[in-house]
Amino acid sequence: MAAQALGTTAGAGLAARVRVSRPVLVAVLATFPAVVPIALLSARAPVWLIAPALFAAGVAGDVFAVLWVTTMQREIPEDVLSRVSSNDWFGSLAFAPLGLLLAGPVAARIGVSHALAGCAALVLVATVAALLAPAVRTLRTTEDFPPGTGDEFTGAGQCAGR
Repeated sequence: MAAQALGTTAGAGLAARVRVSRPVLVAVLATFPAVVPIALLSARAPVWLIAPALFAAGVAGDVFAVLWVTTMQREIPEDVLSRVSSNDWFGSLAFAPLGLLLAGPVAARIGVSHALAGCAALVLVATVAALLAPAVRTLRTTEDFPPGTGDEFTGAGQCAGR
């Protein structure tokens, strides 16, 4: 977990510098590394393999988060952004308690390795399914901010009416 924490720190630094024309596509692609540490845990891989995978997943997770949030700030009208953001968070977290409730009994029934393999497969399938949505593949940034202004990452230029 320390490797993942270091990865999220590095990911925040990377995400603050990355500029992409298709932010949602890159964000969704950035979820793929989350599969690797789960699959390695499933295979009972050694820690020296799992730790770098967790680091990479941490980097990718922060890249996803920054691209997702800044795209919402750019694309969603300011007067409904908080409502859309609330629904996004609700949708993202609503089934987490159910997953936590089922994880133990499923692992007890089919074994921890099989349960982890199922989780890895679920993340993989969900990510591929997201890539099937045309808007994920085609949404492009609407503004080209000058480098170094900070606006290219926060969407502040649009919110300030520039």
